[in-house]
Amino acid sequence: DETDYLEILTDSFRKRGYIVFPSTTSKEGLAILDTEEHIDCILVDYTLEGNLTGIELSKHIRKRFPHIYIVLHTAHDELTLPNIEQNVLRIGHAEFITKGSLKQLLSTVQTNLHAHVGLFRGD
Repeated sequence: DETDYLEILTDSFRKRGYIVFPSTTSKEGLAILDTEEHIDCILVDYTLEGNLTGIELSKHIRKRFPHIYIVLHTAHDELTLPNIEQNVLRIGHAEFITKGSLKQLLSTVQTNLHAHVGLFRGD
């Protein structure tokens, strides 16, 4: 994602006690998943550097790591949003949030992550 926005997201989640592994490409993100054992949530931008879209990366993550809660977000215009949302619904266990409301993003992740992780850990 854009470097400034990525820094804002990273700082915001860390201030709330989350451990964050920021990356700017799908390749970096997948490498982190391969090395870190306890990742519960991934925030994926729809538009990524590299050869995968956010949807494609999310599908790949879902197959390899079904326990991970995925949040896909985008700044795309309203004409493309219904198409993106339909693709997100097909992934399963994923949320879709448009960029612009950091407060909404943080609230959605906090609320849904705890419920999602509890499902997979038997809480």
